[in-house]
Amino acid sequence: GDNQGMNYDKRSDMGFEKEEIEDFRLFLRTCARMSLYNALDQDWFNRIVPGARRLIGCDQGNAAHLEGDAAIHTSLVFENLISVSHARLGREPDEMEKLAVILHDLKKPDHRVQALDGSVMFPGHEEAAARMVPRIAASLELSEEEHRKLLFLVANHGEIHDWPRLSAERQTELRASPWIQSLAVMQQADAASCLMPGGGGLPVHWDAVN
Repeated sequence: GDNQGMNYDKRSDMGFEKEEIEDFRLFLRTCARMSLYNALDQDWFNRIVPGARRLIGCDQGNAAHLEGDAAIHTSLVFENLISVSHARLGREPDEMEKLAVILHDLKKPDHRVQALDGSVMFPGHEEAAARMVPRIAASLELSEEEHRKLLFLVANHGEIHDWPRLSAERQTELRASPWIQSLAVMQQADAASCLMPGGGGLPVHWDAVN
């Protein structure tokens, strides 16, 4: 009937209420580290970001992640993204940059491998997270450009940590992206959020990238 049609018009193609989408994007624009950490276990958040609560308790080992589990790490990257973006780009990170941080390690629980020496790795988690981007882009009704930027950041967030070891051809390919500076900011925020046993974080590649 007419009422059913009106209700359908309020929903995205993925079945989300328009208000849910607007609220989530408002959350991206305004949330801080602790509000993100608390949101990871909320049903409304997991409707749009499936599996987010599984980051809680996902042990990352003690070789490069003394800061805590994957949920704590993601929340720290989010916090550091804001300060690094202001320092490097002179602006607040945009919604896609923030969403990329939320998604970047989302698949770590599915790809966790613990070696005999106790070290932990997550092979393939970057590609798995990137495969989720189209669904999330559709649910949030992202524009084509937003979708492409989000996919670039999520898919390449691991590779840029290996920047000095990438081929010159691959470095040139990444630099050709309009979002390479966003990726470099994300790399610095991610590196600063990895607490190493000897103190400090992972190497930062901003200068080399730019």
